[in-house]
Amino acid sequence: MQLVEIAQRLAASLDASTALLLQMTEGLRSRRTNWISARASVLAEPAVAMGDLAARLEQEEGKQRELLDRAAQSFKPLTGAPGKRRIHASDLCDQLPAFAAQRLQKSADKAAMASKAVRRELALGERLLRFSQAAHESLVAGVTVAAQSRDDVGSYDRNARRVGAALPSTGTRPGSLVDGRI
Repeated sequence: MQLVEIAQRLAASLDASTALLLQMTEGLRSRRTNWISARASVLAEPAVAMGDLAARLEQEEGKQRELLDRAAQSFKPLTGAPGKRRIHASDLCDQLPAFAAQRLQKSADKAAMASKAVRRELALGERLLRFSQAAHESLVAGVTVAAQSRDDVGSYDRNARRVGAALPSTGTRPGSLVDGRI
């Protein structure tokens, strides 16, 4: 296989990876915004799609690694430990004609930008989860303190019937019915 053909296949694989990464970014963004709905069915859909996209991305990465390994065979042997140098698309661009190098570099740049977008979305999601966890823990701690000081925070079902103490080990004093009016 010629180096130009390897570069064309690598560019096509990078373009496919870019499309998958853009789908993953959109899926992560929709998962983050759907979190507000708090319905398990809505939240589970993007998670299943993310697994499929990740598997397809892994396949594309395997293709790219195989193509780069084939291209590495055409390079001159390097000094140092044999087989320890990792070949990148930019290394291949130096060995190609201008038209093929430009297409490969453009595809590699797009793939890099798309992967950065995925990393940014993942970082934002992780920060939001940490914030939510800290807020939840402080709320639960506050409710526990209030329940122990009042002896109960009160809990009622949707028909306004007392269903027992909201927290374990609280007393039997009646709680408050919250009707939603301010």
